[in-house]
Amino acid sequence: MLIMAFIVNLAAISSFIAVYYYQATGILRDEIIANNQGVLLSLSREVKDDLNEAVSVLYWIRYDRTVLDVIRRDGGRSMEEELADIGRVRNILTNLTLRQVNIYFKQDRIYTKEGSRFATLADAAKFPWYQNTRLSEGDIYWSKPYKNEYGQYLNVALVSAARAIMEPDSENLQAVISVDIYTSILFKRILMQTSEDIRGQIFIINEEGIIISAIDSSTVGENINNIPDFSSYKYTAGGAQFTPLSVILTQKISDPDWYIVGRVPLNNFAKKNSEIYRKFIISAVVLFGLLFLFNALISTRFSRRLHKLLDTIQDPVEGIDDWEKSRDEIMVLGRKYEVMENRNRRMAGEIYNISLQRKEAQLSALQAQLNPHFLYNQLDAINWMAHANRTGDVVEAVRLLSKFYRQALSKGKDVVTVDEEIKHLQSFMDLQRIHYGDDIKLVIKKADEVADCLVLKMLLQPLVENSIMHGILEKDEQTGTVTVEFRRSEKQLIITVIDDGTGIPPAVLKRLRDSETASSTKSGYGYRNVEHRIKAYFGEAYGLAADNLADGCIITINLPVLFSRSV
Repeated sequence: MLIMAFIVNLAAISSFIAVYYYQATGILRDEIIANNQGVLLSLSREVKDDLNEAVSVLYWIRYDRTVLDVIRRDGGRSMEEELADIGRVRNILTNLTLRQVNIYFKQDRIYTKEGSRFATLADAAKFPWYQNTRLSEGDIYWSKPYKNEYGQYLNVALVSAARAIMEPDSENLQAVISVDIYTSILFKRILMQTSEDIRGQIFIINEEGIIISAIDSSTVGENINNIPDFSSYKYTAGGAQFTPLSVILTQKISDPDWYIVGRVPLNNFAKKNSEIYRKFIISAVVLFGLLFLFNALISTRFSRRLHKLLDTIQDPVEGIDDWEKSRDEIMVLGRKYEVMENRNRRMAGEIYNISLQRKEAQLSALQAQLNPHFLYNQLDAINWMAHANRTGDVVEAVRLLSKFYRQALSKGKDVVTVDEEIKHLQSFMDLQRIHYGDDIKLVIKKADEVADCLVLKMLLQPLVENSIMHGILEKDEQTGTVTVEFRRSEKQLIITVIDDGTGIPPAVLKRLRDSETASSTKSGYGYRNVEHRIKAYFGEAYGLAADNLADGCIITINLPVLFSRSV
C-alpha cells in the first residue's frame, strides 16, 4: 500500500510540476513582452513630444499676423523696409525651441539665400517633400528621411514637417514653412534608453515601413522588411508578432502615422527558461523526498485505522464510537463545502465591484487625457503673449484659467447639470476672447426643462474648441459663431454644436465616423475622447454624430435624460 500511494502521489506531483513549469514559462514570456511594450510606450511618448513641438511651431507661425504680413507683402520695397521685415520675423523664430525652422518666400528678397533659414520657393522645390506639401492644401506633410545638404550637419539624415501658405481667396502658393528634424541625432538619444532585451534592435518607421531612425544610422531610409528577421513583419498589425528567431513588438505614434518597433530575440527567453528549469529540478528532488516521508507516515496511520475498521466490522458493538467518528468527518467535509460556497458568493461580489471600479477608472483616465491637452494649448498661448509683452492679457488669462479649472473640479463629480456645464463653457470662451477678441462668438439656446438635466463634465469644451481651431480659424477672415443648443425628448437629451467654419473635409469626416481610426486625425482627438467617455458612462446606445452643413458643420450629442436623484 505504501508503494502504491507513493506512485499515485508521485504521478500527481509530477503532472503538477510539468503544468506549473509550462505556465511559469508562459508567464515569464508574457512579462518580458509586457515590460518591453511598456518601454516602447514610454519611448513613443517622448518621440511624440518632439513631433508635437514641430507641429506647434507650424501652427503658430501659420497664424502669426506679423509673419503673414511679411509673407504677403509685394516686392519693390526698399532695402531698409525689407531688413526691418526680416528682423521682426527673426525675433519670432528666435523665441522658438526648435532652431531648424525655414520660410520659403514666393519672390526673391535681399535676405533670401539657398541653404539658409530664409529662401525662395524655387529653393524649396529642390527638396523631396516640396510637391507633396503643395498638394496637401495647407495640411502638415511629413517627409520621408533624406540627406541634409546644407549647414552644420552635412549628410545627416533628417525628416521635415512642412506646410503651405496659400494666397487669400486663391489656390496660388504664397510661401512654405518647414521644420527640419535631424532624426539620427534627436531620436537616437531616446532609442538608447531601452531595456537590455531590445537594445540595439529598435527602430522608428513611417507608415510605409521606411526607417526614420535607428541605433545603426546606416539603416535609415531602408524598408524595415529588408532587415534580417523582419521580412514577414507587418507593422500595421501592432502588438507582438512571433518570427522564427524573435518576438517583434510595435507601438504606434499617431499623427504622423509612425511606429516604434523593437525586437526581442527568442534566446533571451531560453536563457531565463533554463534558469527556471534548473530551479524546478532542485525543487522536485526535495519535494519527492518529503513526499516519500509523508506517504510513509500517512500510510502507517491509515493502515492502523483500516485494521481497526475491520475489527469493528467483526464486532459492531465495539465499533460504535469509531463509526460515530467517521460520521463527524463527513460533517466536517460538508462544513468545508458550505464555507467554500460562501467564499464563492463573496468573490462574485468582489468581482462585480472591481468591474465597477474599472469602469470608473476608465472614465477618469479619459477625463485626465483632456486636461493636459487643453492646459498645453493655454500655457502655449500665454507663453506667446508673454513674449509679446502683453502683460495685462497674461494676468487675465491666468485668472480665467484658474477659474476654468476650479469649475472643472466640480467637487469630484463626474456629472454636472446643464447650467453648470454652460458656465464652464462660458469660462472657456472668456479665455478665447483674450486671443481672438469678439471675432468668435458663442450662442447658447436652451429649453427651460433641460436646466437640471445631467451631462458629463467638460463634455462641450473639446467640441467647441475643435469648431474654433479647425473650422472658424481655417477661414480667411477668421471670424464666426459657435451655437450650442439643448433640447430633450421623453427619454433623450439632444445637444448640437454648430459652427459656420470651413466644415469637415470628406476624408476626415469619414475617419471621424470610423471609431477605429478617429485618433489619426488632428480634430479626432477631442471628438474620440468625448465619444469614449459617453459610451463608458452611459453605454453603447449613446454617443456623437458628425456632419457638414452648407456653411460649417454640426456635431450631435445623444444622451439619456437623467437627474441627480436617478444617478
